[in-house]
Amino acid sequence: MAVVTAVLTMGSHGPTIPIPEVPVVANVSPVNLYYRFCDSVIECDRPLPELIRLPSPAPEVPLLAVRFEAPHSLPCLGHAVNLEPWPDPAGGVLQGWVGDCILIRVLGLADFLVRPAAGAVECHPLSAANPSDVRHFLLNQVLPRLVGYRSPLVLHASAILTDLGAIALVGPSGIGKSTLAASFGTCGEAIVLADDAVRIADDGTGARLIGAYGAYRLRPDSVGALRLSGSLGPQLSRGKSILTAQRVPGTREARSPLAAVFILQSSAPGGAAITAFPMSGVASVLALISHAFFLDPGQKSLIRRQFEAVSLLVRTGCRVYLLNYPRQFGLLPQVRASIIETLRGLAARGTDQGRYRVDDGGSGPGVRRLPATVPVRGQGEENAGRRPAAH
Repeated sequence: MAVVTAVLTMGSHGPTIPIPEVPVVANVSPVNLYYRFCDSVIECDRPLPELIRLPSPAPEVPLLAVRFEAPHSLPCLGHAVNLEPWPDPAGGVLQGWVGDCILIRVLGLADFLVRPAAGAVECHPLSAANPSDVRHFLLNQVLPRLVGYRSPLVLHASAILTDLGAIALVGPSGIGKSTLAASFGTCGEAIVLADDAVRIADDGTGARLIGAYGAYRLRPDSVGALRLSGSLGPQLSRGKSILTAQRVPGTREARSPLAAVFILQSSAPGGAAITAFPMSGVASVLALISHAFFLDPGQKSLIRRQFEAVSLLVRTGCRVYLLNYPRQFGLLPQVRASIIETLRGLAARGTDQGRYRVDDGGSGPGVRRLPATVPVRGQGEENAGRRPAAH
């Protein structure tokens, strides 16, 4: 057996962490299982119950390989690896290049060795790690970054399909993407396409939205408010539950025409209105880039490809809105109404009107459109139908 000895450096001036010598356990011949993820196929040696299983992959579909190794096993990493922390407020994730691989270390959970050129991931979980947490990080963090590395653009977003087209609900963790998407699905107003990651691509006929997979994660209060307790799946350590695609009402996985993107933002405390403001071309590009999955944020060629993909998306007519709304379960019907009203306005204007110029300096035609506004119940008639002044 090979023996691994390495010293990992946290940051350029951080302390060194010795890695104990551990044997590398050879991977036995697995029984391969196939699953759909975005418009790729995952070939895996372990069940991934959150995904839809496929009988076999089509030869023309991109194939990504995922292997689960024995706990505490890592291939030889050389003498030292420089790991930098992720820019994540929650912390606990380190990353660095190891030759032609990227090592993603989730403290207390697992190591993920990503081979971008080969489209492969090795998962090395800790023996005490919750298997659901390991799969969750793989499906919602590692694989979206790998897909985005190979085929930009992948956004941190939930997605739904309405009668007026597909929309992406974009925003940071905890902003309410999953709850809002789930509320659309449970009330029958839309079909849930994805929870945490969506790929957007242009197939020559316009922008298309491809959901990573049709399972979403909800905290217990959201599960109770949406009356979804009967659909609970595996529990995550951070207090969320996974509702799998097969058991979630109104869920489908498909490639759907993209109607609009909504950047979610919580209203200021005491805010009375739910508003969907159209963003300028420049603001749209910056917002989408800031919510894109990057496997290596320091790689200039990857940043350039992502920027080109986002710029093309906005130049060719993708509408991006800043959605301000109070984070209250009782107001979800009004938030949905604001989104649907905005989509109806887009449909009435036509798809080719008011295309943005990315270099418009914030003065593009879309900026002057009035946002859709829905008054909050109990605020009085003086707010009914009021729209903010155009800028």
